[in-house]
Amino acid sequence: MSIIGYRNKADAEAAIGLIAILRHKEKVGKFPESLDELVEAGLLKAIPIDPFSDKPLVYKRTEDGFTLYSVSENLTDDGGKVFIDDEGRVRMWADEGDAVFWPVGEN
Repeated sequence: MSIIGYRNKADAEAAIGLIAILRHKEKVGKFPESLDELVEAGLLKAIPIDPFSDKPLVYKRTEDGFTLYSVSENLTDDGGKVFIDDEGRVRMWADEGDAVFWPVGEN
């Protein structure tokens, strides 16, 4: 698979995961503690896989929500930190940093 294929697969897996996470929040009133909870609740058939690591997308609960990301092309978990270029722009698919799907537009 090409790098574009990996990116597209990560985007699709994240979209499925995000829908399930947000549906869980709507149904239960809080975000799940883990992606496993979504499978147990019947909102997912399987945990979304990060094609770059062949492991689940990284999901972390935060004080006010959650973060969902892929380790991206550098194959390193950078803790959900995105790459910001010299002009201050977030680069979703850079050689450094993670590809963060949620929260949107944050680093």
